[in-house]
Amino acid sequence: MKHIHESIQTIAIEYAEKNKMEYYSLEFISAKPSTFIEGFWDVGFAIKDSEGNELDGPQLLAIDENTSEIKSIEDLIKEKLGD
Repeated sequence: MKHIHESIQTIAIEYAEKNKMEYYSLEFISAKPSTFIEGFWDVGFAIKDSEGNELDGPQLLAIDENTSEIKSIEDLIKEKLGD
């Protein structure tokens, strides 16, 4: 489980780096096995401005532990309710 957690954390941090904007960025907070859907991890980010002040948060995303696909929690729940 520790290896999976480290992998998920790495994916989350890379996602935050790739999605950095001029006026805001995501800061990784935590990752834990999803309470919604098995096989996914709930990942939280704080949204910070260019000076490091928290603008909003946390933003929650889900990462598939098998495919590393990243989805919003809302999209994942909608998909599963549609199944």
